[in-house]
Amino acid sequence: DPGILWVSYLMQGIKDYPAYDIENARYILSFGTPLLEGWYSPTWVQRMYGNFRRKRAEIRGKLIQIESRLSPSGANADEWIEINPGTEAALALGLAYVIIKEGRYDEDFIREHAFGFEDWVDSQNKTHLGFKNLILQEYDTDTVSSTTGVPIVTIIRLAREFAELKPALALGEK
Repeated sequence: DPGILWVSYLMQGIKDYPAYDIENARYILSFGTPLLEGWYSPTWVQRMYGNFRRKRAEIRGKLIQIESRLSPSGANADEWIEINPGTEAALALGLAYVIIKEGRYDEDFIREHAFGFEDWVDSQNKTHLGFKNLILQEYDTDTVSSTTGVPIVTIIRLAREFAELKPALALGEK
């Protein structure tokens, strides 16, 4: 899909398909990604998934599959989170709400490497809403729960696990 390559270039400066470090993740949130049904490169994914589950004896990676139907990926996950169809992005933003509200993000990294997280002022002295305040204003757990059908306690738990069990990886379908 040439669109993926263009987006990858604009966001990351790479003119190639993105690569995911599934093998070394401790925690994967899969927002509808058919991880075990032939997504990406099936042979590569199966090998990485096997390593994710068994490579380190002391740490078994945890997979959370989030989707409206129980797929093979959901059936093989540690947990399947049933969600209202088409609301995966709202849930991801709800998780961001918890992470931001509780200060579970790397403030130094954001300050040094990100633009637009905080509110900002352009060259015409116009103030723009940053990601942080947008999330805090629009994606509280009550709103996200009613949109997605995912209980508030589950939203909070997933956000905390994602922030704590590092390295963590979030995968989503386009």
